[in-house]
Amino acid sequence: MVVANGVTSTTTMVWKILRASYEGNLRMVKTLVEKCPELIYAQYNYTPPIHLAVREGHKDVVEYLLERGALDPDYRIYPFLESLLTIAQDREYSTIVASLEKYIKDPSACKFRGDNGEIHYNRSPLEKEFEKAAFYRDEEMLQRENLMMLKDKQEVLDDLTHNGSSLPLDDFKAMYKIMLLQDRGTSQALYSALAIANDHPGVQERVVESIAPAQKQEIAKTYSR
Repeated sequence: MVVANGVTSTTTMVWKILRASYEGNLRMVKTLVEKCPELIYAQYNYTPPIHLAVREGHKDVVEYLLERGALDPDYRIYPFLESLLTIAQDREYSTIVASLEKYIKDPSACKFRGDNGEIHYNRSPLEKEFEKAAFYRDEEMLQRENLMMLKDKQEVLDDLTHNGSSLPLDDFKAMYKIMLLQDRGTSQALYSALAIANDHPGVQERVVESIAPAQKQEIAKTYSR
């Protein structure tokens, strides 16, 4: 499993530091970070340790994580897209609020940014092809006739708003998740959205479309820079 800064760890280690942060077990958090420093900002389902520490009000764990730059100031919780400062304010954790405000005012304090959490599982040949095109900029793949992309998120939202009540529940949930992932806008989030679309044939026509020749040319031009 890929954690912060592209370092690889195990899902067991990630689970341990998330659980320790949730429980306020500072000693365990420190022990795990000593073994693998990048675990301090490891994520599962877009959730790093500091998210759980803030939510549960463990100010000593929060302070330890902030001292080591383990919060991206642009981080928003999934799926509601709220900041951790908002979470702390809503729960009236005044000490944590003060620590977060101080941290956010100092851009140099941040040592970790973006999303992580890619899990290396056994992928099908089709999934490997898609990953190659999406993440490694395979220009040959860009020339294929059936290359697909997500529709504009506003179009997906409008369709869900007007037609959601007529969809099977599983398809409604799939479209809703895709829309939330589009809001995140990261490569990993968009990959996850396409994966959900691939697993739900009933929503594919609603959320994906073929890339037009002109768009292919523009993408290829961008990748060649």
